Amino acid sequence: MFNHVPPYENRIQNLKGQVCNVDPKENNIAVYVYVSGWWTKPYWSKRTVNITPEGQWECDITTGRRDYRATRISAFVIPKHETPPIRSGQLNLPQSLYDMAIAHKSIMRIGVPEKPCESEEPSIELTYIPKKNENHNLIGRACNVIPEDYKVAVYIFVHGWWTKPTYKNPLTNIESDSLFECDITTGGYDSSATKIGVFLVHSSYSPPLCGNKSLVA
Repeated sequence: MFNHVPPYENRIQNLKGQVCNVDPKENNIAVYVYVSGWWTKPYWSKRTVNITPEGQWECDITTGRRDYRATRISAFVIPKHETPPIRSGQLNLPQSLYDMAIAHKSIMRIGVPEKPCESEEPSIELTYIPKKNENHNLIGRACNVIPEDYKVAVYIFVHGWWTKPTYKNPLTNIESDSLFECDITTGGYDSSATKIGVFLVHSSYSPPLCGNKSLVA
């Protein structure tokens, strides 16, 4: 978890966090920030930071010229014998990083100016769509709605439509900042999905459960 995330455009404060149920002697933290692409922090020559015996860690995330304008931050608990990949502006974090990590946490940066919604009506805008064969979450935001009054129904197409994330949890919550995040790779072949359907629905709505069939109109 993150104990302190520097606000957007802050050039002085460090990112701080805490890990639980992890041996500090056997693991480190790998941090990446997104500034028009992902970048290793604090440096390419120092790809991880240590964990104290109390489970705390701290990382300087403003070692680059424009790092203070990072919009996303990701941290990974990595075994010391692993070498996390270098990122130098690539648009995605590699799957190998997620595979080697014991745990990870990603957040949107505090205080990032929001782009106005394109529509004045209730709508959904997707801010991150995983590429095919990536096991990452779908991220978006709901526009012009009260977050607690609405939820999001997500479906993916893999030789038919499937409810995401699961049949038991067919709806995704919208957070107070209007953002939502859905795990769309809860099934064995989900990363090969060719289409994604996202619907803004009232929180009391019960969406149809799909498993290899057509979506109901």
